[in-house]
Formats: sequence, structure tokens, C-alpha cells
Amino acid sequence: MKAVVLEISGNKAALLSDDGCVIKVKNENYEIGQEVLINMKKNISLKKKVAYMAASFAVVIGVGAATYYVPTTYVSMDVNPSIEYKVNMYKKVVSVKGVNEDGSQVIENISLTSLKNKSIDEAIRLTVNEVAQEGYLDSDKSGIVIATSSNDTEKATALAKSLEETANEACESNGLITTIVAEPVGKDRVQEAQELGVTPGKLNLVQKLIKSSEDPDSIDLKEWLNKPVKDIMAKTNENKEQNAEQEKNAGETTKNQEKNNNKESNGTTAVSNGNSAVTTQDKGTTKSNQGNTTKSTTSGKANSGSTTNKASNSDNTTNPSGTGNSSASAGTGATVKAGSINNFTSASGSGSASYNGKMGNN
Repeated sequence: MKAVVLEISGNKAALLSDDGCVIKVKNENYEIGQEVLINMKKNISLKKKVAYMAASFAVVIGVGAATYYVPTTYVSMDVNPSIEYKVNMYKKVVSVKGVNEDGSQVIENISLTSLKNKSIDEAIRLTVNEVAQEGYLDSDKSGIVIATSSNDTEKATALAKSLEETANEACESNGLITTIVAEPVGKDRVQEAQELGVTPGKLNLVQKLIKSSEDPDSIDLKEWLNKPVKDIMAKTNENKEQNAEQEKNAGETTKNQEKNNNKESNGTTAVSNGNSAVTTQDKGTTKSNQGNTTKSTTSGKANSGSTTNKASNSDNTTNPSGTGNSSASAGTGATVKAGSINNFTSASGSGSASYNGKMGNN
């Protein structure tokens, strides 16, 4: 018969047998929570058994052996079968039950006695092996959701991580690739889920689906709570991908609008700068025109003097006769003012001088 070590006191140990008896035995280097095999004499009378129980309780009740059956941690596991485990302070399973019909069938196939008094890690391993053998994890999109709850949040978080690793190992040993989500939940969520007849892990999963939906009101909570984990996960992932695509498109639209706004702004600046350029160019022309005034002196002998010419910026200076050439006769010291004179002829009695080009100031 199997029994679990409840308490150890010196060289004595108190064991809880499968039939509910507490037995005092010699301590064989046992550890609290350890599962052991014991031999019960068939001829022990009911009276003796009751005496054993009373004596054992009297020995261990002062050190809290009765707390073995007090659950301190809640654990649930969902695939499509949904199962919940109640775990004591020694991390041993003290009760198991199916939350839905598939879950009850899995427990029956494993056998309740194989799960009770096992460590919660071992119970999860056995459960994953069973649901794998029954084909619940054959799909590439299959998933397992594990939830843990305890008064000690850190303890619940650590247990969730440990059970996730255990489930992963079990899936790998069965040659399966499965998405596994394990997370701690509060006691309020456990109570809310129990009122709905589901596990808190599955309730969390469906609420994540609702949150991911563009139209949350379109998600029927009760309908989705009855669906397999793989379907809920698949729909949630689909929603997330759609949301990501919409955000990407919205971001690109915003960038394009900003680029267009910048182009329009730059275009306005360019036009303004262009007007300034024109003004600058006009000023430059003026400067250029002013700069075209050059000084040139042509000297020639006219009697005993020289001829000096000043020009402003005219290619031709019109003489009184209307021609484009200017001519002058000068005696000594004669001065002729003209624009940019193409042909200039100075005639005198003793010689002549001709000039093509621009004349500067005297």
C-alpha cells in the first residue's frame, strides 16, 4: 500500500496511507511529502486500526500533520480537457478533478490514485503525456495553458515557471511542438472562473482574445470558453497580426503626409527665395551696368593737345545728324562725351585718331 510522509519526529515518522489511515512507523530517512510503500498486516482488526489512527494523530497533531490535506495552492491545466489540482504546502496534489467532460475522462484514464499525493510537477507530466497520447496535441497550433494561484504571489510565479518547463519537457519527450502559456493568477480570478464553470487559465485566454479584437463586443465570452485552447490562441494571433498591419499602414500614411507637408513648405520657401533671387539679379545687373563703365584714354595729336573721352554705358551715341557714329573736330584740348562709341573720328589739321570700343571718364 502507498502512503505519504506527513511528519517526522526523531526516529519516528507519521504516514498517511491511501485508505486514509495515519500510521506511525520508524523513520527510514524519510522526507516530508515523500511517497513510500508500506506493508499493513491483514489481520489488524478495525479496533487496532482505529487505535493506530488515534495514537498517530495524538503524536503528530501538535506539529501540524493535519495540514497535509489543506490546499495552499491552486493549479489548472487546459488543452481542450480542463483539469484543476489542489496542492498542499508540501507541493503534493491532495485533490484532482475534471472541469469539463474531456478533463474528467483524462483523469479516469490516468487514474486518480496515480495523481493524488504526487508532486504537482509529476502530476502535470502525467497529464501532458495522457493528453498527448489521446491526440489533443497533434495539431501544429495546439496549446497548453497553465494557471497557478496562491496567497504568496512569488510562490505562484515560481511554480508557474517550473510547470511550464515540466510541460515543455513532456511535450518534447512525445515529439511535439506545442505553445505553452503558464502564468500566476489572483484568487479573485479563480473564483470568477469557477462561477463560470471554467478554469482561470482559460478565462484569461479568452479575455486576451477580447482585448485583441477590433470589435470586442462581437466576441461571445461563453461561446469561446467552450472552445479548445488552440482555437482561442489561433484567433488571438490572427487579431494581433491584423492590428500590427493596421498600425504599420497607419504609420506609413502619417509619414507620407509629413513628407507632403514638408514638400509644400519647401516649395513655398523656394518661391520666396526665387523672388529674392530675381531682385538680387536685378541689383547685380545694375552693378554690372555700373561696372561696364571703363576708362580709356585715346591720345592723338590735334594741333598741340589731346583728346579725352568719357563714357557711361551706351553702345552708340547719336549725333545731331541721327547716325550711330559720333565725329568731332577739335582744336587744342577739345573734349567729346559720348556713350560707348563704336566709331569715333577726330579730325584736325595735322592728324587724325580713330577709336572703336568704350571710353572711360576723363
